[in-house]
Amino acid sequence: MSSPPPSPPSNPSKASAATQPIDGAIVEQVGDWQFWRFDQLDSTSKTAKDLFARDQLKLPAIIFTRTQTAGYGRQGRDWQQGAGNLAISYVLEMDASPMEAGALAMLSSLAVLDSLTTLLQAAPTAPTANSATATALAAPHLQLKWPNDVLIDGKKCAGILVEPVARAARATSSGHPSQSAVVIGIGINIASHPQDCSFAATDLATATGLTTLPPAIVAAYLTDALAMLWQQWYGAATQADQAALRQRWLSYAWGLGQPVTLLQGASTIDGIFEAVADDGRLQLRLTDGRMQLFSSGEVSLRAPHQATPHQPTNATPTDNSHRNRGKS
Repeated sequence: MSSPPPSPPSNPSKASAATQPIDGAIVEQVGDWQFWRFDQLDSTSKTAKDLFARDQLKLPAIIFTRTQTAGYGRQGRDWQQGAGNLAISYVLEMDASPMEAGALAMLSSLAVLDSLTTLLQAAPTAPTANSATATALAAPHLQLKWPNDVLIDGKKCAGILVEPVARAARATSSGHPSQSAVVIGIGINIASHPQDCSFAATDLATATGLTTLPPAIVAAYLTDALAMLWQQWYGAATQADQAALRQRWLSYAWGLGQPVTLLQGASTIDGIFEAVADDGRLQLRLTDGRMQLFSSGEVSLRAPHQATPHQPTNATPTDNSHRNRGKS
């Protein structure tokens, strides 16, 4: 890590005055973040990597688009973004080791969970026939599915993809090198979700009845949650601090302690989901009693009855939305 974490930003809808469009984007400064707003992109993460490689980003940066046409997830799987859903990528200055990248995927999924929890608790429902006063929306059951998905009532609502990026060295105005970064791509199903998925999907509107939720508002809650967790993780000076974040992730883990099936190419591996290592690898107790570690790049996690051949990921995001980017 080579720079201090960003402080929690302001709502992107309350950004400072915009600059002239750059590469089709409106670029604004939102707190510590450089905020790039596009109408349409093929992929927020691809654009983030391209802009970083061309030295056009002031980190930390956010890439946001209203429409994404070619999103992708782990192992290059397609990620379908329906109308009204969120596609966003964050670029943070950091020389990420594999362990840190794995931890960032868990951290980012916690940020999605925290942001949705806060948002749903704050969102009022419409008055009912028995009450003229709007009441707080009851939060559905939220879980985290290894390595990078967020579930609502057992169905995929969001996913994350974490990608380390690098470029030729240069000197920043502060004199520190800024040649390595991580791109955290996140996709959240807000208004719609795909029907034909290898893992059942849902969206916020379907799960909660909240049908008028702009993606920019969800992005504001998400950015606040990510910045605060990034500060906590960045400042975790001891292994105990890091372990506490991992334990928090495990407290929401889908399938923990249960029989699961890992998909590895055309093969399946059965066992008990025991834990997650500090580097984000899944710890599986095999049927013969041996413990084995698996990385997110090797396998996908399913309940035993869901162990079918791979289908498009979000067909609903960082390894996190694909982005059902799951990012599955």
